[in-house]
Amino acid sequence: MTKRISRQFGLRACLATATVLLSTLLPATVRGQAVVNPANGHLYEFVAVPTGQPLLSWSEATAYATTLVRNGLRGRLATLESESELAFINANFSVSGGTACEAAWLGASQVAGSAEPSGNWRWISGQSVATFGWDSGEPNNFVQDNIPENCMVGRWNGDSTLAWHDMTCNPTTVDDDDHGACLLVEYEAVGAAAIPTLDEYGIVLLLVLMAASAAWALRRS
Repeated sequence: MTKRISRQFGLRACLATATVLLSTLLPATVRGQAVVNPANGHLYEFVAVPTGQPLLSWSEATAYATTLVRNGLRGRLATLESESELAFINANFSVSGGTACEAAWLGASQVAGSAEPSGNWRWISGQSVATFGWDSGEPNNFVQDNIPENCMVGRWNGDSTLAWHDMTCNPTTVDDDDHGACLLVEYEAVGAAAIPTLDEYGIVLLLVLMAASAAWALRRS
């Protein structure tokens, strides 16, 4: 009897630990409707952090996007490298229509040590950022509290046109156009990259298996 109670206690502790760790590793988010771009076969989706939840830094958003999968396609922060791709987003999403956020992280940042404000901006794909998508007066590296603006968000102008803005990479409030509360995710198949790999989030998968195994063992005990 003592061994059985001890075993049940250990399984419950394992289940509780796995559940807590999962809740801390995966941020709570609200996912929108994904729309496919027929020109490249990629899916696009706005993902929001619920009101009251911690904001995501650009690095956190970049990492989180890679854990998302839609229709077997792996997610990443969107890289709007062509005018036609940006036009597709503008044609299919809007704030007024409820399909997008007021401001969302995009997959571009400025290489450290580059000339401000416009030097050496690059997409996470490695491609240089062109000039067509910047809003008027952007990028401007509007420094507050000695914190430079080295990461990119897409911000809606008049609820109809998405334009690029440089912003601080680690937001602390929602005062700056709600950046950090939303990200634009792009899904594409790149070889085997659409399949979750141990290198990227094997810890999460392991915790899921731990929780499932513990729950199954408890039902049988």
